[in-house]
Amino acid sequence: MVILKYFLYLLELLEQVAEFIEMLTTPVGLAAMVCLTSYETLMLLGCDAANSVVLAVVVTLTFHSTSNRPNF
Repeated sequence: MVILKYFLYLLELLEQVAEFIEMLTTPVGLAAMVCLTSYETLMLLGCDAANSVVLAVVVTLTFHSTSNRPNF
């Protein structure tokens, strides 16, 4: 029974990971990934935290607005 209980926990964890990965494929999830990636990249390049946040938000807003452009 203990093995079945741990197997159930493993299946629940896999389900939560799958839902998280599915959320990352939505436009909001992609924008969040771009924001986090650009923030970390800017921090590694030597920018301070405040400038990195501002620049990462600008990059994210630009990405989000160009990727979700309406078709007129």
